[in-house]
Amino acid sequence: MPAAEITTLLTYLDQAFKGPAWHGPPLSGILRGVSADVALRVPGPGRHNIWEYALHAAYWKCIARRRITGDDSIEFERGPSDWPATPAVVTEATWKADRALLKREHDLLRAAVAKLSPRDLAKKGKGSRWTREAEIIGIASHDLYHAGQIGLTKRLVGA
Repeated sequence: MPAAEITTLLTYLDQAFKGPAWHGPPLSGILRGVSADVALRVPGPGRHNIWEYALHAAYWKCIARRRITGDDSIEFERGPSDWPATPAVVTEATWKADRALLKREHDLLRAAVAKLSPRDLAKKGKGSRWTREAEIIGIASHDLYHAGQIGLTKRLVGA
């Protein structure tokens, strides 16, 4: 069983991604029931859509995992970086696959965190100016931030 510090960080990650959480819907929860059509609706010029937010969150989970493990071979499977493009062919199946990609990146990050020791938390991640602990708390916060944006986007696009 992981040390208490690691267990607490895993709880933060899980509350932000899958809940249950007192603050409202977690990231995966706010995506539940969103169709591919709704996921692609843009609330206004220069704004991101729900699909883009989901891929962006998946990308940063991957980068956080690379930083905390120090494994430079870890690369996100889609491009471009930061805001990966939605697929050229848009179907409910491709939307489901990208939601599965987000979940997979969450699960891989969670597994990497579970392998850390409390001593590892105070060390900076490879290529990061942040400690591993700050990186993990930050990625949980990132999920919550974008869950809020997705919630607002759903209202703006008439979902």
